Amino acid sequence: MNEQQKQHYRARMAVADLFRSVLNEGGERARLIERLGVETMPVIVPAMGDTLASNIRKAASRHFEMGAEHVVVPVCLPVHSPDGIKLCVLIVSTHDAKTFWQLDMNELHDCVEMAQVVEALDADKKWEVEELDSKHRQQLKDLAASF
Repeated sequence: MNEQQKQHYRARMAVADLFRSVLNEGGERARLIERLGVETMPVIVPAMGDTLASNIRKAASRHFEMGAEHVVVPVCLPVHSPDGIKLCVLIVSTHDAKTFWQLDMNELHDCVEMAQVVEALDADKKWEVEELDSKHRQQLKDLAASF
């Protein structure tokens, strides 16, 4: 693994840790589990904006082959304000989810990045999109630096 790959891996792990910390606040985990209609938290596959959607599709497919019905994909993206980031949560599923706008991951070209997927699936289309407050921005920076 070269240095760039290591940095990308560390950043994705920081996104996963940040997402887990968000889930532990204010009943978010229970709300997500209820919304998906599952009993336990689904697999989490973190992504950055430049992560290829085809990589997420392949990772989700591996989990689906092992029996998972949902894969949660937190995607961390920069926003226009200085030092701003937002965490977008996408759900990849083996079946239609009534509360989510639908997109067939198999129809995406291999070079499509997750930032493009998020852009196409904006908040008006019922996806969870939240700009992170300064506490979470600093937490992401700290987590990325610690890996």
